[in-house]
Amino acid sequence: MKKHDSIKGNKWDKEIEHRKSSVRSKVEHIFLIVKRQFGYSKTAYRGIAKNMNRFHFLFASANLVMCARAGRTSEFIAVG
Repeated sequence: MKKHDSIKGNKWDKEIEHRKSSVRSKVEHIFLIVKRQFGYSKTAYRGIAKNMNRFHFLFASANLVMCARAGRTSEFIAVG
């Protein structure tokens, strides 16, 4: 039997899940860019330091892609 939304506890659960899903969607978007645009879908173990260096580079590049898509290129172009 399905409960109605008028129950206080059910609204609370939906609000919590909505907040979690909004954060999750923002985070997972970056992983989509890394996987699809940069082709990094599987990890080969090359040592922790090398893998972490590659991850830092990939996610920094994804941040630049997101800034370029938003039209905020002046924030990462060196002036001077």
